[in-house]
Amino acid sequence: MHSFNILQKLGKGTFGETKTQTFIGTANYLAPEMCHGKPYNTKSDIWSLGCILYELCALERMFDGPVANVVYSISTGRKKLINSSLYETGVQYLVEVMLQLEPANRPDTVSLMKFPVLLQTMYTLGVTLGCIKF
Repeated sequence: MHSFNILQKLGKGTFGETKTQTFIGTANYLAPEMCHGKPYNTKSDIWSLGCILYELCALERMFDGPVANVVYSISTGRKKLINSSLYETGVQYLVEVMLQLEPANRPDTVSLMKFPVLLQTMYTLGVTLGCIKF
């Protein structure tokens, strides 16, 4: 993600992740911390991935419209729900945790891979989970 993989290294974060403040791309997937001028890191990517997961399920963007409206909706946490008649509640929960306003409250990638809805899907698809310890 990181705005189409265009990175500008500005230093290391608390956990060794790269932090940058470069913005290239669309505001529709912008993490709230970036709306407030803070640098992004891997938790910002989790936010963007949550927006994409919602879009794949709902066939519409989580945040859409004029840029000012999009930034306001992201900053205030105005989120839409996935149609519960089409998807199990685990999918909605996954989107909700990925779209937490506070980056510290979002899961990391290892934690995401342990979500039951993802484990079931990966098992069904025959994807190996590599070195993730359960």
